[in-house]
Amino acid sequence: MIAPPVPIANVDKFLSVVGQWNLYDMQIRCVRWESERVGTGTLELCLYLGADNIKRRPPGAPATEYEFVFRFDGTEGLFIDDFAGSILGEHEFEARVAPNGAEFIDVSLSSVNAGDIHFLCSSISVVSVRELPIRAA
Repeated sequence: MIAPPVPIANVDKFLSVVGQWNLYDMQIRCVRWESERVGTGTLELCLYLGADNIKRRPPGAPATEYEFVFRFDGTEGLFIDDFAGSILGEHEFEARVAPNGAEFIDVSLSSVNAGDIHFLCSSISVVSVRELPIRAA
């Protein structure tokens, strides 16, 4: 099983569904920002992936998708460019150390058609994983 390149609390919940560290083809449907103080906060991303990309369904079973909520604490330097409703393509999570010795994670997400999200954070966790019926179009 492929694990993420940085520590992520509760990542086993994500890996038990997806089977490897991979955010490709997930759709960002919700972004929540809570400011802790000027310049830093907590970012939550709700990512959705159709179950057809994950595991087989029994014949006649209703179509489902999965919602994964990731929380990025101590977020700063948030940059979002033209990302509304986009599907994730490239994603990079890299552990770094600042000149003062503080550890942080550099996160870059790009959509398959356009748009980027980039930020730094102090920690990442998987807040929830839910199987849901696919929303009607």
